[in-house]
Amino acid sequence: MKKKLRKLYYFTLIVILGFGGCVKQPDIQITTPPNIEGDTLTQKAENLAEKTLYSNSNYYLEKAINLFSETGHWEEVIRNHIKIGENFQKMDKYDIAIKHLDSAMKLAMSYSSLKQLDIAANYQKMAHGFLTKGDFDGALESYKKALEIRLRIQGTQHPQVAKLYNGISQVYWNMGDSVKGKEYYNKSLFIKIRFMVGLRFFDMVKNYKMMDKGEFEKTNFNQAKNFFSKALALNKDGHHPLVADIYENIGIIFTYEGDYERALDFFGKSIRSRLEILGEDNLPLANNYHNIGICLALKGDREEAVDYLQRALRIKKKVLGQKHPGLADTYYQLGKVMLAKEKLEEALKYFQAGIGATVPGITGNDIYQNPSIEGRFAHETLLKLLAAKAEALSILFAYQPDKNHFLDFSLNTYLLSVQLIEKIRVHYKSEDYKLYFGEKCQTIFDQAIQTAMNLYTITGQDKYKITALEVSEKSKAAVLTEALYESRAREFSGIPPDLLEKERKLKEQLVVYETDLEREYQASLKKDTSEYQELEKKYYGTSDEYQKLIEYFDQNYNKYYQLKYKYPPISLEEIQSRLSPDTVIVEYFVGEKNIFIFVIMADQFEAIDVPKEQAFEANIETFYNAIKKIEEKTFVELSQTLYQKIMAPVTEFIPPSGKLIIIPHGKLYFIPFETFISSPHSGNAGNFSQMDYLVKRYEFSYHYSARLWLYSLEAPLVDSEQRFIGFAPIFSDQSKEGYVIDTSTLRSGKDDDDTEARSLVIHQDIFSELPATEQELRNIIEMFKGNSGNATGFFHRQATEDAFKSIDMEQYSIVHIATHSLKNMNNPAMSGLVFARPNDDGLQNDGILFSSEAYNLNLNARLIVLSSCESGIGKLIDGEGMMAMHRGFFYSGAQNIIFSLWKIEDKATSALMVEFYRNVLNKSRFPSALRQAKLRMIQDPFTAFPKYWSGFILLGK
Repeated sequence: MKKKLRKLYYFTLIVILGFGGCVKQPDIQITTPPNIEGDTLTQKAENLAEKTLYSNSNYYLEKAINLFSETGHWEEVIRNHIKIGENFQKMDKYDIAIKHLDSAMKLAMSYSSLKQLDIAANYQKMAHGFLTKGDFDGALESYKKALEIRLRIQGTQHPQVAKLYNGISQVYWNMGDSVKGKEYYNKSLFIKIRFMVGLRFFDMVKNYKMMDKGEFEKTNFNQAKNFFSKALALNKDGHHPLVADIYENIGIIFTYEGDYERALDFFGKSIRSRLEILGEDNLPLANNYHNIGICLALKGDREEAVDYLQRALRIKKKVLGQKHPGLADTYYQLGKVMLAKEKLEEALKYFQAGIGATVPGITGNDIYQNPSIEGRFAHETLLKLLAAKAEALSILFAYQPDKNHFLDFSLNTYLLSVQLIEKIRVHYKSEDYKLYFGEKCQTIFDQAIQTAMNLYTITGQDKYKITALEVSEKSKAAVLTEALYESRAREFSGIPPDLLEKERKLKEQLVVYETDLEREYQASLKKDTSEYQELEKKYYGTSDEYQKLIEYFDQNYNKYYQLKYKYPPISLEEIQSRLSPDTVIVEYFVGEKNIFIFVIMADQFEAIDVPKEQAFEANIETFYNAIKKIEEKTFVELSQTLYQKIMAPVTEFIPPSGKLIIIPHGKLYFIPFETFISSPHSGNAGNFSQMDYLVKRYEFSYHYSARLWLYSLEAPLVDSEQRFIGFAPIFSDQSKEGYVIDTSTLRSGKDDDDTEARSLVIHQDIFSELPATEQELRNIIEMFKGNSGNATGFFHRQATEDAFKSIDMEQYSIVHIATHSLKNMNNPAMSGLVFARPNDDGLQNDGILFSSEAYNLNLNARLIVLSSCESGIGKLIDGEGMMAMHRGFFYSGAQNIIFSLWKIEDKATSALMVEFYRNVLNKSRFPSALRQAKLRMIQDPFTAFPKYWSGFILLGK
């Protein structure tokens, strides 16, 4: 069974800054006789609160408030509202506490600035409580209420304001929004620097503690250990309370790395430090025991692990009470240990207890009760508990296969988990964290699909295989889908044009800053520069303004909110209704143990699962490289192997000359399915023209998901007239200024014999020449002229990024870019297409259309052709797909995109493209036109190997 570490959660330590008192504002003096009865009730309430009888205390405080209100003792009314708020905080009833603090605030606005500061302090306490239990929305709301008060009374540079900024930064880090997390931390830091000569120890540690979360998530252990080592070096005496935290965090890192003995050594140092400073029975000590339990479980010492986890649970119950979200993680870990010991009933009891501790109003002992996912609680904690519970139920069925209800309830629990994943993803602001979160959740999608397919096999009921398809769809391109529906929401929600224009400009500016930041970051690694910090400041400011505008849309335009977050559910019937009889969608989900294949036809639906061999992913990589490197024997062998695994099971459902829409998953994004050889003995050895490639049987196109295929069908129809525009920078070493031609000013050109690949070769800003692109584009324009079509081409130095962006692209149905490409696997936003270097250094654009910039284009094209190398290759995000150049063009409105999977020779590319356009102008559909062009190249023995013809594929309809 695959072992996982729990997501690390760090308690936020509130450290008092010793920088003077509050800035006192003059209070309005209210002279009224004393209210003795009210004072007596208040004192009685305080005595009861000291005995932890908070409900009784609130009863007398309410009565006192009524009396004080009647006599105009508003200061006492405010004070008692604050006390009630404090009581409810201690009872873990934060929502009611906030109502009383809000009531106090309304009165304090008129009567007492000092009481406003008391209220701010209470909002801060509540924010910390929300943060501790994982309610990040509640924490952010409370922190911001406190911040509003302190900014108004104490100004922008007060140390307490710095504390609030630091708290807000930690909320954003926990929410996965690293941009805002860093922004608010820097705000806090700038204020602290004004009051200190250098940073004190606790500031450094809190910085490292906050930053280490991101480092853990990215598995950058060495850098995280470096942070903590620096923090330890700053503490000379070794007795600071945060030293125990550092020891514990180092222990966690060693646990991640599998060095359990060293981890236990550092956990032991942390415990000794805590016992010396804090004594017994405190939450930090409970966390220590909890982490030791995890380490021991991973080490295989399960009995001892249970002992330490039980110690942690005992302390948490003593400190937090029997039902508190802080208990959930320990219940989860105990359940996982029991699951490993195959004590399934005990595991289920622990998981349910964790659910009961996490969600108010749910019992912790009925395993057949699942919670509502609405409301404020630790959503990610609940997600892992639900997934673990579903897994335990599924395993329980394996032991008792006659009891289908175990498996059925397991599926229901998985489906609730999937709903929760969608809910959590929406609340994350950072796209990077949305993508990371989606990758983490692939195991849940895999297990949910497997459970649904098991039920389909057992019962034969179609509803289960349909459920499996629906889960597969929800796992695919979720971040892109959300972005597209948000874009559509802005368009159709009635938001005024001036606000939409403001949103567009802010978004464009953010892209500019992101690009500049990446470049300046590389420069800052080599030299000390302040430019990077200045750019960061501009970026954060613009990002904050953009987020506030989007929040304004959410709050004030209900239709926008509904369209953005409530996009239509996946419907098999709707998908089938849009398919022609000869078109088949084949969708894949590559799980840990099985490959799931969904075959959707106009009148039929099938779901198939096939076992996945351990070498499956490695075979895909080897196959991909065999095509690129022309390794003939390896290609033939793996082509047939992969065909048998992922295509042979579905060919019986595909009509002759059928049209296939392939929806890949995982590493299947790297391979063109049309290269598979269906017959092992087709043709003579080495005669690749005679090979029985699938492209000879079927027409292929690709897409991110069936939902997005439907989405593209709903795009507005483009003018049926074929209006073409093309760009070919060529990068000739000749001193050509460039030229623009259209169908009325055609000139002849020469056909250069060149085999240069369209990949980027840079030496002092000189790009390798692509002579065939000039003839390619001229030939295409000439064909359009012969068909009375409208075509325009930009060549040499006229083919600039500024020219590309300044043209109204909505007027063109086909856009063709023949150029070099940049591929950045680590940072896909920095992949790009290279245009001619601008003649004027003062121009806004630098000559490279980066992937991030493509998202801001306004396209209405039926087709975008990226006639460059590796324009479809980038960072593969499991579930989301390939983060490459074509993604931005699809977001910007292109209905069909042709892109490449590897480096293809200049002349071979030109020949393929010219043939493709010839077929388009003969009225062939785009997938058919591309297929015919490939078949033409297969006929030529010199270009019959897939390296030359299969690298370009079509995403679209």
